[in-house]
Amino acid sequence: MKKHYTTKENLLEVCKECAKEKGINGFGMRDVAYSSGLALGTIYNYFADKESMIIETLVSIWKEFISSIPNTESFIEYLESIINIIDDIEKAYPNFIKNHPRHITDSKVEKAKELMTRELQSIKEQIINALNNDKSIRINVFNSVLTKESLARFTIKNILSAKNKEDKDVLLQIVKCAIY
Repeated sequence: MKKHYTTKENLLEVCKECAKEKGINGFGMRDVAYSSGLALGTIYNYFADKESMIIETLVSIWKEFISSIPNTESFIEYLESIINIIDDIEKAYPNFIKNHPRHITDSKVEKAKELMTRELQSIKEQIINALNNDKSIRINVFNSVLTKESLARFTIKNILSAKNKEDKDVLLQIVKCAIY
């Protein structure tokens, strides 16, 4: 007999398991109903539609990711942790970054963008905090062009778009040369 899930948080865990098995855009309401032991109609009490479920699953995965980034005294170690965690996410949720999310209709795109912007803002704030904590960064390295905020945006964008380990290593080396 399947365990019944009766909270949204529990159902999001089921959604994440389905996403691991079928990909972030490959699972649906029926998969979650089957895996949770709940009727399909009950799933609609928690999620208005598949797109809402996918968006909330993405946000849950990002929150899990953000909460697992360890604090360090070194900004480079912090970036390496982010890279390793993203690699772990990509292993657990194949093509998570690339297909993130592909099948959201125009009516849901704004909500998805708003939620993802909020999560990326949280990562950016953590990156700025890591920069503030690193006492090895050259004095006066930041100016009106290279600000901590612009470096945080740059690193997020490039980590997420890096295709392979070599690209990530190049990014780390560029950052090292620029600020240390």
